[in-house]
Amino acid sequence: MLNCIKNGQISGQNFVVFDFSNSLYFVLKVLAEEGFIKGFLVRKDKDSLETKKLHVLLKYKHDKSIINNIVRQPKNIVFFRANDLQKLSIGIGVYIISTSKGFMTSDKAFHMKLGGEVLFRIQ
Repeated sequence: MLNCIKNGQISGQNFVVFDFSNSLYFVLKVLAEEGFIKGFLVRKDKDSLETKKLHVLLKYKHDKSIINNIVRQPKNIVFFRANDLQKLSIGIGVYIISTSKGFMTSDKAFHMKLGGEVLFRIQ
C-alpha cells in the first residue's frame, strides 16, 4: 500500500486504487486526518457488486508530492509503551501506530496513554 501511494505520487497520478480491507481503511483515515492524502472513497467494484475498492485521492503542493519519504519498520515487530512514544514525537515525520483503540499517530497515542506497534513513519 505504501509503495503504491508513493509511486502514484512520483508518477503524478490523481488517485490510486486498492482492494478494501478494514485495516487499510483506518490507516487511510489517519493519513487523511494528518493531511498526507486528500481523502479516499469506498466504491463497489464494477465487475463484482460484492467487492469494494478504496480510491485514494493523492495530494500535491506546488506540483510536488506531499509525502517525501515513507519508512516501514523492519520485519521484527517494534512495540512502544505509552511513555516511550514521546521520544518518537521529537523526530521528523509522523509515526503511525496500531493500538488497542485502533490506528493513530504516535502523538495521539501518547496523549491517550496508549502503547502499540509502530507500523511506519511518513514525512
